[in-house]
Amino acid sequence: MKKRVVTLPVWNDTTPEIEDLLIGHETAHAIETPVEYIDAGNEMPAGFRGFLNVVEDARIERLMRDRYPGLRRSFSKGYAQFMERDFFELKGKDINKMLLIDRINV
Repeated sequence: MKKRVVTLPVWNDTTPEIEDLLIGHETAHAIETPVEYIDAGNEMPAGFRGFLNVVEDARIERLMRDRYPGLRRSFSKGYAQFMERDFFELKGKDINKMLLIDRINV
């Protein structure tokens, strides 16, 4: 984050929507996530970092969708495609038994 280098995963089966979602998400971190946030998060216990990360992801994605309205459809379709592929490995799991942070993230 200090150098603001965006690193993207390389997958063979991405769709244009998933690519836009990933690029939008990681670019949002580079633009919107302050370095001080990362430093503060590293000093927190792991459980708190998880909450901080989920809230930060939601915050930056909202800012990115507001700044670039064309990403709204890509984010919506990309996350729908992730769910169709069971990317988050939720099939067969009782969401009510998951940790609170995981339920919020879903």
